[in-house]
Amino acid sequence: MTKKLIAILTILFVALFLFNGFFDFAHYQLDKVYLTVSTFLFSIFNGFFISRQSSRYTEIRNNLSRFDADMTIIYRESSHLTPEEHAHVGSIISEYYRLIIKSKNWAYYFSHKSNLITSLHAFVGTSGEINMEKMRGECLRKMMGALDDIQIIRKVLVSLKEETIPRFQQFFIYILAVILFLAVMTLPSVGIVLASILKSVYMITVITVVVLLRKFDDLTLFEGTIGEHSAKDVLSIIDGEK
Repeated sequence: MTKKLIAILTILFVALFLFNGFFDFAHYQLDKVYLTVSTFLFSIFNGFFISRQSSRYTEIRNNLSRFDADMTIIYRESSHLTPEEHAHVGSIISEYYRLIIKSKNWAYYFSHKSNLITSLHAFVGTSGEINMEKMRGECLRKMMGALDDIQIIRKVLVSLKEETIPRFQQFFIYILAVILFLAVMTLPSVGIVLASILKSVYMITVITVVVLLRKFDDLTLFEGTIGEHSAKDVLSIIDGEK
């Protein structure tokens, strides 16, 4: 959870605490069955979607790390070729990663035309026509193996990219969140510090769960852009920083 989000939730908690302490909605109090049913449904649906999106997040992160590792292998292996060829491979890979970091979109490679793999395959094909002594041939074979693995990872990531929560389910979750939020608001708390604190905590929890689900869905839970740190690591290797 980012510092910005924590600050926003803290301010919201204080605002809700003051609101619950001075404004009385108890005369609108709903039957407890509404609170129970909405809590149950909200928990069930959010638990299911958070579990699935958490697994999706982990799969995408692991596959992106593997993708980046293959790119690093290709770059490292090309260092055994000529300096010009090594620099050429580095420029192809760095151009791709600079676009990813600039756009802050891990799926840029899938949503925009890219010649990353095509350019690398073209390079391997051209280089393979030159004298194939043992070291050169071994390097190119490893680069081809990494490119084959990248193709498999690409297919997996394309599938995972589409597994977001459908709009209808999102709408249903938001409706349940609003119902639960309003049901908690009707609990008596005016002039009662402990009750105001508990109500504020409940209301903040509802908001946090919805935000958490949203962040899992758009893959921005632990960092600005999923895979951003790994992408920067690849660039630092090409730039000679590591």
